[in-house]
Amino acid sequence: KLFSWVCVAQKAAVEQFKESGVTAPITWLPHAVEPDCYNPLATNTYTDALSEQARSARTIKDYDVSFVGYLTFKSRLDFLDAVYKGVQAQGRTFWNASRFFEEAARIFTHSRIVLNHAVKGDVNMRVFEVLATRSLLLTPEVPGLSDLFTNGVHLVTYRDGDVNDALEKIAYYADDRHESEREMIAEVGYRKVLAKHTMRHRVDTMLGLAGIHIEAG
Repeated sequence: KLFSWVCVAQKAAVEQFKESGVTAPITWLPHAVEPDCYNPLATNTYTDALSEQARSARTIKDYDVSFVGYLTFKSRLDFLDAVYKGVQAQGRTFWNASRFFEEAARIFTHSRIVLNHAVKGDVNMRVFEVLATRSLLLTPEVPGLSDLFTNGVHLVTYRDGDVNDALEKIAYYADDRHESEREMIAEVGYRKVLAKHTMRHRVDTMLGLAGIHIEAG
């Protein structure tokens, strides 16, 4: 026995680890976000005046849909290519590239919809990162997601791998007639991720497993 407990990032992995012979207690510890790293205003080049200007411009949406991430998987390439063509057919804009931390946060913030794709059917880090920027997340239905967030309340889901379903959700939520609904979901998702799913919450859970409790200060 090498460990007193084991933490896994995906709910399905709990049973998988047990079946593989792990005897230590196994805890599902989902991914999370460090809010300061996904704050579009977190840059030391901003003066107070520029920061206030950026806050005022938060509602400016330059992109209808964005995806920030690697394109190293064929399943992702095929899915995004089909979505891209469908979004173009709708007469909307689609932004895609790899960015990190504050740069990614700026893209998220200025997108009406941020699309997620899960290569292995997992609740990936992008879920938490997007929500931390007060952006509407469109993400696949995958195991464990509904234990953390509610579809239509904190985020919006599409059937995993279903291009047509994703495009239908994009057509609806990118429409300015549904702006208030879109922004309300984004706001509620933002509050939920900060209340329950930051790195501080995960560290507190791990320390609790070890019987260590630290008062917030």
